[in-house]
Amino acid sequence: MTIKAITKSFEEIINLVYAKQMHEAFALLETQIKANMLAEHQSQFEILKMTYDNILKFTITGSTDPERTKVYNKLMASTLELTDKVYQYTIQSNSYFPLYKDKIDLQQKDRLTTESGTKLIDLLTVDIELSELLKNSSVESIENAKENSTLLSVFRRLWLTDKYTETEKYFVTELMKSEHFPAHDKCLLVTAVSLSLLNYFDKEKFLLLSAIYQMGEEQVCQRALVGFILSLFKFDKRLSLYPEIEKEFLVLNKQDNFKEDLELVLMQLIKSKDTERLSKKLKDEILPEVMKLAPKLNDKLDIENMLSDAADEDKNPDWKEFFKDTPKLYQKIEEFSNMQLEGSDVFMSTFAMLKRFPFFNAITNWLIPFYVEQQSVSEIFKKEDFGSLKSEFLEAITAAPYMCNSDKYSFCLNFQHIPEAQKGMMMEMFVAEMRQITELGKEDEALNKSAHIRSIYTQYIQDLYRFFKLFPDKDQFHDIFNEELNYSNTCFSQKLNDDAELYRKLAEHYFQKEHFKQALDIYNKLETKGLSETELFQKTAYCYQKLELYDLALAYYEKADLSSSQNVWNLKKIALCHRYLYNHEKALEYYHEAAKLEKDNLYIWANIGHSYLDLKEYEKALEYYFKVEYLAPNNHKVLRPIAWISFILGKYEDAQTYYDKMPETELTKFDLINIGHLYWCLGDRNKASQFYIKSIKDKDLGLELFEKTYQDDQQLMAEHGIDTEEFPLMLDYIKAQLS
Repeated sequence: MTIKAITKSFEEIINLVYAKQMHEAFALLETQIKANMLAEHQSQFEILKMTYDNILKFTITGSTDPERTKVYNKLMASTLELTDKVYQYTIQSNSYFPLYKDKIDLQQKDRLTTESGTKLIDLLTVDIELSELLKNSSVESIENAKENSTLLSVFRRLWLTDKYTETEKYFVTELMKSEHFPAHDKCLLVTAVSLSLLNYFDKEKFLLLSAIYQMGEEQVCQRALVGFILSLFKFDKRLSLYPEIEKEFLVLNKQDNFKEDLELVLMQLIKSKDTERLSKKLKDEILPEVMKLAPKLNDKLDIENMLSDAADEDKNPDWKEFFKDTPKLYQKIEEFSNMQLEGSDVFMSTFAMLKRFPFFNAITNWLIPFYVEQQSVSEIFKKEDFGSLKSEFLEAITAAPYMCNSDKYSFCLNFQHIPEAQKGMMMEMFVAEMRQITELGKEDEALNKSAHIRSIYTQYIQDLYRFFKLFPDKDQFHDIFNEELNYSNTCFSQKLNDDAELYRKLAEHYFQKEHFKQALDIYNKLETKGLSETELFQKTAYCYQKLELYDLALAYYEKADLSSSQNVWNLKKIALCHRYLYNHEKALEYYHEAAKLEKDNLYIWANIGHSYLDLKEYEKALEYYFKVEYLAPNNHKVLRPIAWISFILGKYEDAQTYYDKMPETELTKFDLINIGHLYWCLGDRNKASQFYIKSIKDKDLGLELFEKTYQDDQQLMAEHGIDTEEFPLMLDYIKAQLS
């Protein structure tokens, strides 16, 4: 049985418990327990089943029990916890993954005790102090290896332990408090706790992550909060059964920076949902165009001499001028630059290829913060001799805000494979870039601090994203980034920070990134909270419009119109929705209203023409299309409806004139069919067939779709005097020409 199939069967049990369909849940759970012959779990199951039977009996007999809700919730929580145990056992019994084999070994012989935990703390501290003393000695790498081995062992213990006892809690807390334990190692162990919680629900891990966040140590506390929030998403429906966790929300809400931190985490999680789309866009749209321009770019931009004595100058002013020949490419590059500044993950696809170094075989190396003393990094740059430039470069890459930790390691690992002649130039460019960023940050200390904290959250979430998407054994883990992660739809949001301002910010971000369903969920929630304003109604309507729910979009545009009847944009949207709903008279009415307010708006004139066309009032439609053509002679799109209406009205020469005016590159597959119709009506069957064949060869049409369109147009062609008996003959001729 596959992990996917096992997971699906247990998710069914969990969902039944959430739905309070306990009878069905117990039946399925008992089947799983018996299938695995779990005697210990069977006895626990019998106790839970007996408790449930008693609840049913007391309910039916009408007995009043003031504790019934509390007992029932406790029963649900215990049933879910037993389901977790049986699930883990079933997975471990059916899996060949190393992770689960390690987990079995840990459970059987290597559980952390108070004594072994204390020894581990001492061992880690001694290893760190010793490695500091031996930094410049020949045995440094040996001591580093020893330290890393111990740290990896601790990481695996914390990660693979399902339920934390007081011993684990004490062990982690003491390490977090220790001034001798480095922050980068604390970060790694906090991540171990987070991964452990994402793998196995445990209220103690929730409380532990919350406590670490409140300690406030930079990088460490940010990681704790990210783990806490991601786990809230995963176990959202379960949290109401644990009053201790809900009480912790109240504690967190009292923290000074919690609201800002929560917002930063949620915003970055939203951005993570765009990573695949951005990677695809970079791969499919930008890089191919840049590759085409590369030779010309080198010559025109004088790349080789760019780093002259004026290395601190701004970017080459010729760049934008160079891109005047490819303005869309320039716009896309500019868009990517802005996304990078906002924290979007634009480097995922670039660095995905650099995750194949042996360094990334260790799970910890995907998740540890970047620091120059790290063994692999220090060994790489120990061999390089660039004087002060080397230290400047290492400082720059450490401080780089737009590159996550995992990518920084990839960058350094790849450095050793760069030709010697290019290493110095690359280091100079990187240092110069970071100097510019530093100078910008000096202008506002408070803003700089905020940006720094944001970069910590950004980099860590991007590290996690790479781990779940690229780690060689990623199939062993539940990928939390595959979940919707929509804060407004969670139960915990109402307890954690049910704040209209935060909801509004999240909605605006979803809206700007064109995640209209998620934005709509929040706008609807804000309306239920009593927020009533024109912009909210308009954006709600726009979301419905983009989701093609035009009746709902129309309702909200009309709500907005009640408070802003002179808003031309709103009038145009109401008209558009009426068009999509085939209310052509109403659409025309609203477009005329809009035209009174903006008499020279070509968009409105064009849509009045469209509305008359929908109503088959062709002469009136032409009147407005001609206005658009006259005032916008370079707009080739208006030629299409003029040509088509001319054909409909039997003005074949006019239709031919307007089709001839259209650039060949802008002719659509349907234009080609219509031109074929035109030539047939003009008596030139041979030319008609040529255009039909040309349309079929369009990659988006093909013979099947052509035949459907051709058959649909038979009645129209018959009205223009074409003998219907010729239709199958023309089609057979076309097929013969194509064969």
